[in-house]
Amino acid sequence: MAEKDYLDQRQKGILYFIIRAYSESGIPVGSRFISKQYADESLSSATIRNVMADLEELGLLEQPHVSAGRVPSDKAYRLMVGDIINSHRFSFPMQREIESELKNITGDSPTFFQALPTILSNFTGNIGMVLLPRFDEIKIRNLKFVKINKEKVIAVFVSNEGRVQNKLIDVESEYTQDQLDRLSNIVREKFQGMSIHEMLTTVKAMLAEQKNRYDILLSEALELSRKSLEHSAEDSIEIYHSGTDRVIQSINQEKYDQLLEIYRTFEDKTKLYELLARCLNTDGLNVIIGNENEIDTLKNFSIVSAPYGQGEKVLGSIAVLGPKRMDYYSALGVVYYSTKLINNLLAKSGF
Repeated sequence: MAEKDYLDQRQKGILYFIIRAYSESGIPVGSRFISKQYADESLSSATIRNVMADLEELGLLEQPHVSAGRVPSDKAYRLMVGDIINSHRFSFPMQREIESELKNITGDSPTFFQALPTILSNFTGNIGMVLLPRFDEIKIRNLKFVKINKEKVIAVFVSNEGRVQNKLIDVESEYTQDQLDRLSNIVREKFQGMSIHEMLTTVKAMLAEQKNRYDILLSEALELSRKSLEHSAEDSIEIYHSGTDRVIQSINQEKYDQLLEIYRTFEDKTKLYELLARCLNTDGLNVIIGNENEIDTLKNFSIVSAPYGQGEKVLGSIAVLGPKRMDYYSALGVVYYSTKLINNLLAKSGF
């Protein structure tokens, strides 16, 4: 049986009051503060102390210092988060504001996804993050080869929704720009509308066939495509984030280790990807609290995330990252409604 089933209404009420109070102030909560501020004025300080002792014994409260009050444990946050999600209590008045903000930035996909983290951050006071669809999985509208010098060529990819990615590749033979333009035209004719992943698979299959089936120009186009496509597949991850300064300001300046943890995490693209990719195989909201984090530098933080996509196809994820004492009602609501609206916009526009 879950802890919440063991808690009576009084215990649960006091626990959630402590969580809210600590979320707002960041200061450990004592029985005296509760007796003055709690809605049920009939409770004596002794009763409150007894309830707090019971909650501590259940592992729901912790005492950071000998003389301090109590703070919620990861277990307490998990209990409350489960309660919010199961009851859908994150339905809140900001839904229309989020919808309005998102609809104002639907000009094109790059603009939309670049603006989205700021919206998430503004509504929650935490870090907003977006994992974009992998570039090698989205449809390519155009591919152009541009000469840099006799040994290097840039492959310029443009997706259907306007995202651009440039890849520098080494070439064994020197090409003129006119030759590269002809090769670009061949590639466009054969592979337009495919994803990079699909293009690479097709190119490799064509190159594996008998070479005498293709003329020299096509063979060169295929080989040049293979080089550029393989490089693109290795570097197709894009992550946007906003609001790091907000979280830093909310951290007690004495906790320099937590400040360093945030900086280190956002310097490591691979760690960020692991963080945001974790929810890609989940259905709906995903919450990682404190020590549940596999990334050591984020043990003092929580992440609320959800995948987005078109139909059954998952394209990426959005997330809010902040201190464990973040406002989970707000974070869950913003991520929940934002994901629903993104899915609707993707379905309508196709991006």
